[in-house]
Amino acid sequence: MITPRLKVQAVYDLDYNVEAISHSEFGNQKELRCTDGDRVFSFSNEEAVMFRLFFNGFQLEETDIIRNGTVTNRCFTPRVNLCSVADSLYACNKFVRDSASRIIARS
Repeated sequence: MITPRLKVQAVYDLDYNVEAISHSEFGNQKELRCTDGDRVFSFSNEEAVMFRLFFNGFQLEETDIIRNGTVTNRCFTPRVNLCSVADSLYACNKFVRDSASRIIARS
């Protein structure tokens, strides 16, 4: 179970050219930040992708988009506080992929 105060923020950058979750408008995801109000956890590279997939099982709902130059922060909150392994796998399998099997973020 996750804390009800959890906030997830996906940080995209149009100038970030490392293979990652990509978005047609915002560029590639370079960081994932999670906060419970008291602490902030930051993940990058493969960790950011894995935690983004994990948290997607909690049915993330976009709450805000903050743009600053080439950087875009997409803010999310979970709709559910508990998810099973099956829920998480189902959510991971719903990610859209391109012809090279790279994950493409939905708008």
